[in-house]
Amino acid sequence: MSRVTSGNNGITQKYNKLTHKGVDIGWHSKEADNKVIAHSDGIVEKLVKTYNKTDKTGSSYGNYVLIKHNEKYKTRYAHLKYGSVCVSKGEKVKKGQVIGIIGATGHCIGRHLHFEVHKNGTRIDPTPYIKTDLPLWEIGKTYTSLKGKYVRKSPQVATNKVKYKNVTINKDEYCSDKSG
Repeated sequence: MSRVTSGNNGITQKYNKLTHKGVDIGWHSKEADNKVIAHSDGIVEKLVKTYNKTDKTGSSYGNYVLIKHNEKYKTRYAHLKYGSVCVSKGEKVKKGQVIGIIGATGHCIGRHLHFEVHKNGTRIDPTPYIKTDLPLWEIGKTYTSLKGKYVRKSPQVATNKVKYKNVTINKDEYCSDKSG
């Protein structure tokens, strides 16, 4: 099941780090499968919802929503149908919440969703995240949280070894990373 649409819409254009810094996901003939949903919990950082045309030139995203998930990761959902964006700037969204409908606004050929993942301000290949979570663990980092209630052991991820340290977490939510 897709983490960004209500259906199993396929990829119509792949990520290319030089020319296409996202993936395009095609629309589905069943309109109910064209809802665009928030990949993960976050806060709407930017959006455009009044763009009402398809451009033949330029680089416009048309109607889009940019969601900040944490200090490292953001996701963008572009070319949304005019009048379909149903969130507001600053709004907290939940994983799976409908944010719009696949459309054809901005610079695009045909109806589709342009999906991006940003890591530390750089657009990375979003393909692995269409069906999975954004990464919680990264090699060589020790994770801890300052807003928790419970103390658990949490792994320090090394190349192929896991070392454990005490960390504070808020139930099962791993909040931030600290070296050392």
